[in-house]
Amino acid sequence: MAGRSAVDRLLEQNPGKMPSVLLKAAEMQSKPPADSEQHRERGNALFKRGAYVEAVAEYEAGLRLGNTAVLRCNRAVALRKLSRFRDALDDCMASLRLDPQYTKAMLTGATCATSLGLFDEAASLYAQHASTGKDGEEARIKAERERVVQMAADVRTAATLMETNPQVGSPPPLSSS
Repeated sequence: MAGRSAVDRLLEQNPGKMPSVLLKAAEMQSKPPADSEQHRERGNALFKRGAYVEAVAEYEAGLRLGNTAVLRCNRAVALRKLSRFRDALDDCMASLRLDPQYTKAMLTGATCATSLGLFDEAASLYAQHASTGKDGEEARIKAERERVVQMAADVRTAATLMETNPQVGSPPPLSSS
């Protein structure tokens, strides 16, 4: 039985399915990806299943064949799911160097920057997105940018308070009762 082809195994496991669909599935399983696009497709399928580590590996394999903005951004989204925000932000910025108008990279980068507490960078990426006039989600993006700008201001205010009054961030003294 070990000598059966991938097509035979798929036909046996999926009675009633269209042979052409099974042939394509068997083809994808049996031969390694020839180009970065195939790695992207495999990575996307893994991502949809929640296999983020494996998706990152597929995107990386694709990047070895061709450095594209889409592969960089897709890897960033998978890295974000793994809470690897710094790596994801770096990929978003690399993606934007390849395609300065790539809105998905802007938004993913802004989300990662916010998670890292880099509120000014996040606000800048949201503003960059707003300037493209793309995506049809202007109101949501504007609200998110305003929230991030406020967070940045709050952090600066807290830092200033702590510098001018060192007791602000200190715990209250223990009472001697």
